[in-house]
Amino acid sequence: LKSLSDRTRQAYVVANTAFENFVCSFGYSGSKPATPQQVLEFAASLSLAGKAAATASTYTAGVAFSQKLRFGSDPTQNSAVKQVLRGLRRARPQSDDRSLLTADALKQILAFLPMLVQSNYEVKLYTAAFSLCYAGFLRLAEFTSLSRSDARSPLTRKDVTILSYKSALTLSIRRSKSNQSGSPQVVTLRAAPGAGPLCPVEAMRKYLSVRPRALSLFCHYDGAPLTRHQFQRLLQRAATRLRLKGRVSSHSLRIGAASSAAARGFSDLEIMRLGRWRSNAFRRY
Repeated sequence: LKSLSDRTRQAYVVANTAFENFVCSFGYSGSKPATPQQVLEFAASLSLAGKAAATASTYTAGVAFSQKLRFGSDPTQNSAVKQVLRGLRRARPQSDDRSLLTADALKQILAFLPMLVQSNYEVKLYTAAFSLCYAGFLRLAEFTSLSRSDARSPLTRKDVTILSYKSALTLSIRRSKSNQSGSPQVVTLRAAPGAGPLCPVEAMRKYLSVRPRALSLFCHYDGAPLTRHQFQRLLQRAATRLRLKGRVSSHSLRIGAASSAAARGFSDLEIMRLGRWRSNAFRRY
């Protein structure tokens, strides 16, 4: 279970609860290994209920994980099950309605921060967080906390090092969606002279010069960690005030980073490495 992210673990719990309820309603026993036929009927019921193909895939992945953990078998590897899931994806292709944020749009947001926060410290905090998120293809869970009282910190001051001559910084991501229990993933970000607040090295240098002692790398002046909700809310407020088009979320920065890399000629493998993707899911951006 430690190999799963919190969100994946929660999704799998929901999936297995739904599967247990489904099989029990047909007189099957949830205490015995599931059969491919039961998984087929479950997937069909999800489709009839109007669930998206991505939801059906997540649910069957949750069933697969639980079955392997409990019984050492995986009924979802049956060829008929795989074919049905492929059919669902073709019938209901997944679309992503989140907008991408370009470097120019992010510059506008960073310039607008003094109008949205109450202190110069908060300007430096959010400038560093936004620029690092964009330059490092970061997921929200990799650098923000769940709540102000969350004792776990995804990043600490020791996880970032600004190299000599301020030419680059290294970021040690200890836990992410694609790496829950392995060695930390080290991301190196180069300085971007002339990029202003978009330069992650300069933005981090200015932020660290005023940052108080605290557990979390990104924290408010009272030491409380920067939360996911706070990051999302400020980003969306800025996008609304600037009248940026589309549905903007924290993932818009990651989408924008991937799209920018593709426009600059980076290969799919290079983008996968930069964004720490384990599949080609980024292509739909």
